[in-house]
Amino acid sequence: MKKLLTVLTSVSLLAPTVNTIVSCNNQPKHIPDDDAGQGTNDVEIINKIMTKVKETFKAWWDTKATIDINTYPDQITKFQELVTHLKTNDGEVLTGNAINQYRFLDQLVTGFKVEFDNLNREIANEYSNYYINTMPLSIEPNDIMFTLSHINFDKIAALIKDSSKSIMGITINFDIKYTVKFKELEQPQELKGLVVICNDLEALSGIQKNLENYFIIFIDELFQKQKYEIIDTVNRDFDNISYNNTIWPIIVQELTTRKILFSKTSTPTWSSLEGTFGLNKTVIKSDSVLAWAGEGYHADKLSPENFLEFYKKQYFNISTQDDDYYVKGNITSFIPYRFTIENLPFNNMNSSKKLKTPIKVLMSKDFIDQRLEEFAETTMKLWQYYQIETYNDKLVFKMAQTDFDSVLKATANFSPKNNSYTNLAPVFRTIFKIFNDKLDSKITRDTRIRFEDSNKQKVNLNKKQKSFAFQLFREKTKRNYYPWMDINFSYNSFAYSFFFNPSDKETNTDKGDEFLQTIEFKVV
Repeated sequence: MKKLLTVLTSVSLLAPTVNTIVSCNNQPKHIPDDDAGQGTNDVEIINKIMTKVKETFKAWWDTKATIDINTYPDQITKFQELVTHLKTNDGEVLTGNAINQYRFLDQLVTGFKVEFDNLNREIANEYSNYYINTMPLSIEPNDIMFTLSHINFDKIAALIKDSSKSIMGITINFDIKYTVKFKELEQPQELKGLVVICNDLEALSGIQKNLENYFIIFIDELFQKQKYEIIDTVNRDFDNISYNNTIWPIIVQELTTRKILFSKTSTPTWSSLEGTFGLNKTVIKSDSVLAWAGEGYHADKLSPENFLEFYKKQYFNISTQDDDYYVKGNITSFIPYRFTIENLPFNNMNSSKKLKTPIKVLMSKDFIDQRLEEFAETTMKLWQYYQIETYNDKLVFKMAQTDFDSVLKATANFSPKNNSYTNLAPVFRTIFKIFNDKLDSKITRDTRIRFEDSNKQKVNLNKKQKSFAFQLFREKTKRNYYPWMDINFSYNSFAYSFFFNPSDKETNTDKGDEFLQTIEFKVV
């Protein structure tokens, strides 16, 4: 019986705590719970296959982003008839034989199937020990779906002041479902994208660039009225900007008011420069306890007040126009992806588009200060509970015998052969669970362990009667940096870490490109 693998970036382990353990090699990888060993290897392999498949298919479809109908001279009349048909039947869905009736559409499907079959054989050959009588990829006849839309060039011309009268075209919104299999694991996958077919690619490129400029100016003029500031009153988590509750509703309202057709299900992705300490932050020494409390464990220095003073100064900015608000983030750019205006996507839809002026997202200072105080108190309780000693190359967690026994038990599946930072995950699950179980249930908390997927990982486990320690041998990559590793936690949506990454200029072993970090757990 096949096992359905759910690949997530977040794994719920301890209600109401969410713990996330991911390794990253371009794409996050899900690490399952404590069933280490072969199951973990299988998950890593199918993740690797899925990443390769998605990247290969995306690259192929990127080469088909625009198609000149003039390369199908016998199909021009049929194309014109389709354009006319879509003016009154916009959003028509085609699958299977319905696609085959148009050769310029059928060739897209035929070409993709060739790419699909070639990649299928390539993966099967690469893992030939596992694919004996099976194949890694499967797809059904109707799993390729095209949604066709007429591009409203007349309305676009009115927006961008363009006079290209003879251009006509359609946008294909493709949706392809397929399945990836490896041994007993099986994962459904989906690929979506856009293809534009028209009769003048040169004119199309110019129109798309002008449409992009129009949209950027549209946003700038719209938010200039608000002094380029948005007050977030919906999303109460400071480390998370929900663009659907901030910038996007304002844009949607204005587009609707102006009666401009836009895709409501495929929205742009917005990028923001955030100074706060998020769960995804890679921590360096200047972020750590060493920067404000020094080495070792000093209970008098590790106070909520001292921590909060450092934390606010380091990661928080107050609005320059209104000191009642903190700056939650600065929205600086967006990636359109499958977003369309009058059914036309942007040129280079997967590339970032810079806004003329950054847009600040603000949040009430009074509300944030109250939650920050709770966060600081809880974080310092964590330090005090484990009496965490911090040094440049070492962390020491001290605990009672009963807690130590639970943490030690979490090392049972440690595998020296699987030299990965995943060996640390069960231990830190236990560390956080022991502490979190003592917290007020109203306090929201997350933990996240992330690391760069690298062959430079080496982890040793040394056990003694009353202590054990992980030794992390951090070896530099060919690019001369140490692969990063994050062990972050958050309370009330504010994050911090007791772990930090070494500077690329540091080394503390006989090798010139290695840094040894030790994490010790012992009974006191």
